[in-house]
Amino acid sequence: MSDKLYEMMDWPEIESVVYSEESEPCKILGPHMTDQGILIQSFLPGAAKASVIAGKKTYEMVLEDEAGYYAVLVPGKKIPKYKIVTEDSEGKKKQFYDPYAFPGQITISEEQQFCAGISYDIYEKLGAHVKTINDNLIKIGDLTQTVNNLTAELAAYKSEKKETKEVKALKEQIATLTAENEKLKNETPNVEQL
Repeated sequence: MSDKLYEMMDWPEIESVVYSEESEPCKILGPHMTDQGILIQSFLPGAAKASVIAGKKTYEMVLEDEAGYYAVLVPGKKIPKYKIVTEDSEGKKKQFYDPYAFPGQITISEEQQFCAGISYDIYEKLGAHVKTINDNLIKIGDLTQTVNNLTAELAAYKSEKKETKEVKALKEQIATLTAENEKLKNETPNVEQL
C-alpha cells in the first residue's frame, strides 16, 4: 500500500505545506475521495507515529515525508467521521479530530473583507477557538499559524516599502491575534483528550 500512497502524493504541494508556503492547505490536508478510497493526509511535526480511528477500525498512517507528513488510504466510498492519534518519541499519545475534515467556517464576505484589510473582528473567526461542528467539540485552527501567515503577508507588503492602510491593518490584526492567543492559552480547556 505504501507504493500506492507514494504514487498518489502531490510532492510539490506537500513541500509547500512542510515549508509553510501553501496558501490553501485544505486542498491537500484532510480527507479526499479518490478512485482507490479515502486519502487522508496530515502534517504532524513531532509525531513518531500516527493513525486514524474511523468507527471501530484503526488505520496506521505512513510517514511520507520525514518532516512529519503522514498519509493513509482508508477503504470506502464515503468520508467517515474519524480521529487522528499521534504518538511522540516518548510514547505520549494525543487523539483529536482532524480540523481539515470540517468545512471552512469563514464566509466569502468575511474572507473578502479580511483580504481587503477591513475585517476588524476577524479574530472571532480565525485562530484557536473551541467550537462544536456536527456534534463534535474540536479546536479549530492554530492561532500561532494564523499570526505567522499574517506576519508573512505583512513582510510582503513591507518589501514594497510602503506604509499603506493594509500594512497598518495587518499590524493591528497581528497584535489583536497575539493578545487573543495569550488569553486562550489561559482560558481554553484541554480538548485534545476528547
